[in-house]
Amino acid sequence: MYGRLLSQRLVRLLRGYNTPYQLIEGRTDLFEPSLYPFKKDEVPVLFDHPEAKVHRDDGFASGARSMSVPVEEDRWLKSKGVGIHTGGSRPKLRDGRIYTYYLSQAMIGDGQLIWGLSSLEETEMEVSRMVEAMELGLTKVRPVGVGYFDDVLVLDYKDRAELFKMVKALSGEDLLSMYGAQGRPMRAACVFVSQPTDARVDEVLYGFLHPILPQLAEAQDLVDFLKWVGSSCGYNLRTHHDAGLIHGTIPKGDAHMTNSHTANHLIDEEGVYMADYHMTFRSKDKKLRRLEAFTLTSQMNPLPMARRAAGEVYGAHRPLLYDLGAGMASPFSYTSIEGRWFKPGNIQERFTEAFLDGVIYGYDKRKKFSVEAKLRRDILLKAAVCKRDLLVLTGFPVNMQRGAREVNRKLAHTKFGEEDLRASRERIDRELGE
Repeated sequence: MYGRLLSQRLVRLLRGYNTPYQLIEGRTDLFEPSLYPFKKDEVPVLFDHPEAKVHRDDGFASGARSMSVPVEEDRWLKSKGVGIHTGGSRPKLRDGRIYTYYLSQAMIGDGQLIWGLSSLEETEMEVSRMVEAMELGLTKVRPVGVGYFDDVLVLDYKDRAELFKMVKALSGEDLLSMYGAQGRPMRAACVFVSQPTDARVDEVLYGFLHPILPQLAEAQDLVDFLKWVGSSCGYNLRTHHDAGLIHGTIPKGDAHMTNSHTANHLIDEEGVYMADYHMTFRSKDKKLRRLEAFTLTSQMNPLPMARRAAGEVYGAHRPLLYDLGAGMASPFSYTSIEGRWFKPGNIQERFTEAFLDGVIYGYDKRKKFSVEAKLRRDILLKAAVCKRDLLVLTGFPVNMQRGAREVNRKLAHTKFGEEDLRASRERIDRELGE
């Protein structure tokens, strides 16, 4: 029971608060009905749907288009592609029809997507690759089923910038009128996934930016914890590569779209688990494998100078987020750890080094660093509390999930006073019960 309580407490700390959602009538195909906590003809959604009769508040936003619900002691149900949890761009449900958008050049996933939902092809790919990874013993996430949205109308836009500009400019009635003139019909879907936790590695790493965390645990314990996390991530990626699976790095023009990053590794006191298989495919391409190891250490990683440190190890000195051009200094050539230029200048940069060392160790040696379970639980909880308070301290919403660049930029230009840190320590101690 302790594990479930810690898991739910972790996610609540990392996400800020629960996210309301609705249950609507829908068509499902359940592979494991016992793992689905709703009725077979019910689908959880994050829609603009004022007429919804069944509202729930036991879920948590999980990325932009997904939500998770704790189901039992050590399992969560994640529903992927069920809408958008906030903002004016949420898919709308009116009289049984879903109104949303189609982006053709989005810097998300493989670049083409139904806003808030999944395509049938994406859903089929994710389920098949998840089953393959599960059967090979590579992951503890498993498909529970698929939900279908058969009556969808979309408006076409190039990317999120175009979409948000349009949504901001039009009223709700004008927007609905556009669908009558320009909308085109599509079918869409969502995937239900059973997983041991919904806490993600990138979220926990934010806690290591808080200046109070080194006062709550021994520095060496924090370093050892990060080496364990990094080596677990690196090991997970290497086992997939050894099995011939690319986690999700797709060549697109002269660049790449990648799904290999810390936000797609789940974590609890028992271990670290790879998740999110909608871009996974079979390949033996060594350059793609090395690129995925590089992006695992550098993308969605809030630790200071992470991209620079990873670039120096892998040969790409100026990596670009989600846009790794073929003409760059090769990010695939491996250089020794000992020979790299990056040297930590403070405790936070030492944390960056520890995580990076862990990833390299796990990937190259196919081993994980060992840390006792009690220490893992202790640091996980303290890091989660510090992550939440860091957002309070810097003025960001406590439910913000992905904003490494924004947080790092704010921290680079902010100096906290003694009074701020004293108040922060008091909040942290109250949360920890100390």
